[in-house]
Amino acid sequence: MITVTGIKAPSIGFGMLLESPTEVFAMSKSACGQHTEISSNNAVRVTRCTCGTIHVTLHGSGVTVRMPLEAFRGVSAGLGVAIEKLDTPPAISATGSTSIN
Repeated sequence: MITVTGIKAPSIGFGMLLESPTEVFAMSKSACGQHTEISSNNAVRVTRCTCGTIHVTLHGSGVTVRMPLEAFRGVSAGLGVAIEKLDTPPAISATGSTSIN
């Protein structure tokens, strides 16, 4: 299960913005245990709670996403692929349209 805190989403509900049918629960800002910092920069901070949950805080929006390690691995892999695609110039077809697939 992935949980999210600090969301400022429209009334349609944050869960509707996700591609997969994942439940999203708004949680309190209280810490679930002591955290060990894994990584941090000016955009994101990644910590691990004593219960093993990974916390990813986006500094720009203040949103924190809590998830199990395997979900974090999947999110990280997906972001890595997105970065590669964004760094590659888009292919322009004969009709002038572009695709990043």
